Amino acid sequence: MRNLLTVIFALSLFTFTAHAALATHTEPMLSRSEIREIVCNTINFLEHEYLFPEQASGASEELLRILESSEIHQASPFGMFKQKFEHTLINTTSDTGFELTLREQYNPLDTNIGKQQEYVIQTEKLAKEIGYIRLHGDFLYSTSMREFDSAMTHLATSKALIIDLREAGLGTLPIATHILRFILKPNMVLAHVYLNPGASPALILSPADSPPSPAFFAKPVFILHSNFVAGPWEFLS
Repeated sequence: MRNLLTVIFALSLFTFTAHAALATHTEPMLSRSEIREIVCNTINFLEHEYLFPEQASGASEELLRILESSEIHQASPFGMFKQKFEHTLINTTSDTGFELTLREQYNPLDTNIGKQQEYVIQTEKLAKEIGYIRLHGDFLYSTSMREFDSAMTHLATSKALIIDLREAGLGTLPIATHILRFILKPNMVLAHVYLNPGASPALILSPADSPPSPAFFAKPVFILHSNFVAGPWEFLS
């Protein structure tokens, strides 16, 4: 009997703890304007950067239809919108690589900034006129391209270049190819990307436009990476 009472007490305590934990967790809500911003940014990406334009067209049309219909007419829990958003993209493109993630808004006054909320581009001129550039953190926004251009301008007179990716976090294909424009000549084939085995591949080329500062086409370039470097950064390594 005592053992039974102990088990009942333990289960009661577990239930109370679980309810307390659930009570303190509130799912973030997305406002109507935030949902519109997510959809519009995604459509812009599909139309200008996605590798498979045929699939992108259908996905954009479906996202616009949902946005203009009554399916999403007010604030929505993040999890509910995430499920519908990803389901729509995967169904219309047959591409399972889409994922909507929630991240805290960047606050420049916050001294406790995590690695996923910052990026740093560090340059240094080493001995024998060797330029060194280190990428740290996540590079997800177009502003990082301009900052990389400034770093390359600073190192333009170097006779060789070292690009250190060992501490690079998340990245995007446009940023990776943007960096390659300083190293590779225009319109070089970097990769053939297949959506599925039966489809024609999409070609990833080095950018056609010239870099804003002198390139390193004829100079030695060394890429430092680690086993943790993955995703778009692999085009550089």
